Amino acid sequence: VGCMVYELCALRPPFLADSFPELRRLVQAGSYPPISRTYSYALTTTISRLLRVNPRERPGAKELLESADLQRNLNRADYLENAEAEDAPAALLETIKVPHNITKLTNQLPKPCYPDVRPNSPRAWPASHRPSNAGQKGAAAAAANNALALPG
Repeated sequence: VGCMVYELCALRPPFLADSFPELRRLVQAGSYPPISRTYSYALTTTISRLLRVNPRERPGAKELLESADLQRNLNRADYLENAEAEDAPAALLETIKVPHNITKLTNQLPKPCYPDVRPNSPRAWPASHRPSNAGQKGAAAAAANNALALPG
């Protein structure tokens, strides 16, 4: 949990190394860069408690949920959620109803906006870059001859 919360704050894992032995050394030493000072002291200390080297010294889920800092923020989050729900009308979408006849649905949808040809196909190339029919026939014949040529 400590590594996950740290990574959510720092946008990187707490322990980074170029090799497994180096990573093991960092984890066993409990050596990681501090999170940004923009985060509260309570969050910083909670993360440091969660990342303690000795697992017995780390708080359990119950202890975390009962901590005063978390309770205060949970109550604040509940208050903000309830305030938003009272102020704003519910902007919920209605259930999407698909007609039994699919052609009726097609008539109600906007028309596709795809180009007439694929962008990398020869038809999409400018006329000056398109191979002529004679060139295409010659290239096809050469390819066929190369495919049939026996190693000599």
